[in-house]
Amino acid sequence: NNVNICDELRREFRLPVFAENDANVGALNEWQSDSSITDQDTLVYLALSTGTSCGIISHGALLRGAQGLAGEIGHMTVNVNGPLCRCGRRGCLELYTSTAAMKRLAQIRCVHDTDTVLTPACTRPDFFSAVLAGDKLAASIFEEAMDYLSVGIMNMIYLYNPSVIVLGDEMIMRQAGKLILDYQSKKLHAHIRPEILNRLTLRLSSLISDPAFVGAGSLVTSHISDILYDYHYLDT
Repeated sequence: NNVNICDELRREFRLPVFAENDANVGALNEWQSDSSITDQDTLVYLALSTGTSCGIISHGALLRGAQGLAGEIGHMTVNVNGPLCRCGRRGCLELYTSTAAMKRLAQIRCVHDTDTVLTPACTRPDFFSAVLAGDKLAASIFEEAMDYLSVGIMNMIYLYNPSVIVLGDEMIMRQAGKLILDYQSKKLHAHIRPEILNRLTLRLSSLISDPAFVGAGSLVTSHISDILYDYHYLDT
């Protein structure tokens, strides 16, 4: 608390330093790498990993909010009587949709299911391998998570009216992207009005490596004018 980590590192190493959360840098990377996106677009990048969050860029600007909390979709309540979240609230979206949540459910439910390859010691890679192999228990847990995720996506559509939604991060890198895209497309077509959907593109991130690392590069390039011309960085 009350420590500016960028300033501390900048003084120590005498180099420009920037910090941003993983969903925001993922959004920046998608914005910069997709030439079809214009400054008139609003992009929502969903980071589907051990948590669930999103980065939002509208008219070329990253939306951070007053305290940097904009896009914390994972802490949107989807079940007021749900389990307690680390944020102190109940029934948050990421308790149902994160890769960590799916792994925990798999570890618990496999104890009472003899017809599954999952075990109480299964990992996140084990779980997604089971999903892709058609394991019934893994598939049911995955579908349950996708139902909750669709609620979050539809809420984001009505909150921010995006023209582009990009699904990225761990779930996509675990080769589950097509399953997610197909499932969410069907949900949106069933519940979102055609005049909204006709102006919305839902797609997968094209990244095959960790979007946080690649996005960090996008964060630096977004500040390139500051690095080259701002005395605040030059005097370091």
